[in-house]
Amino acid sequence: MIISKDRNRIFLMADIHGQVDGIHAVLDKAQRNGCSFCQDDILIILGDHGALYYPNEKGNRRLKKKLNDLPCKVVLLKGNHDGTVRKAYAKKPDAWYTTARVEGIDSKVFSAARMFVEKDFPNIYYLDDYFTPITVFGKDGIALGGAYSVDKYYRLENGFIWHEDEQPDEETRTEIMRSIDHILKTYLSKVEIVLSHEAPISFVPYEACTIPVEQDSVDNSLSFFYDDILQKLITEQPSVDKEWYFGHYHINKTTYLDSVKGTCIDIGSFVELR
Repeated sequence: MIISKDRNRIFLMADIHGQVDGIHAVLDKAQRNGCSFCQDDILIILGDHGALYYPNEKGNRRLKKKLNDLPCKVVLLKGNHDGTVRKAYAKKPDAWYTTARVEGIDSKVFSAARMFVEKDFPNIYYLDDYFTPITVFGKDGIALGGAYSVDKYYRLENGFIWHEDEQPDEETRTEIMRSIDHILKTYLSKVEIVLSHEAPISFVPYEACTIPVEQDSVDNSLSFFYDDILQKLITEQPSVDKEWYFGHYHINKTTYLDSVKGTCIDIGSFVELR
């Protein structure tokens, strides 16, 4: 994929799982093409970033430092293997602040209704856990965090970390849908871009679902909920072209449904928004 030489670029990656090798591969490619990353650029990781994976702060700091030292700004969306930023904030509120803008970035390039920033790592911006209105290059949109872990019971049986709040509960989903209704009917004329970790059921790449688990035990309710959002955007905005980007399935795939282009981003891959 060609990396542009423009300033104020936005790149999407997903599922780094605490490893920055894939990020550095993108940085190296940019360097070879004479378009190095800088503090005018933003890297958005669509879940399973790992910066809030461990329940204790000591386990997370090494990755946070690596992300904070990247030559660009970093925006993180919650995945199923990430803890909630609201809990981290509640534990030490004096160590954090909230903002709607990324420092040094024009709000028309990127902004969000609410992001959390840890003072020790000022280049890392966490989107609110499950729902955040966003603006990307002047396009209005939403960011949706969380997903179900298909290896949940394996993790529980073997003592591995599993986040109980990995996905929004029913009450939160009701609030999200109410907020989207409010957005569509009031201050936003349209929703043109969606960023999420999980996919709407219409975009799920089933060929990537290869983990040997009993399918009856898989909770895909969030995918069906996102599909309700997808259908709402199609029905209420039939003439508006929309983009929905997500990770979680570790595969590159693009799917079209009516006015929506759905793009799944694999581990180590990236998409440049334009």
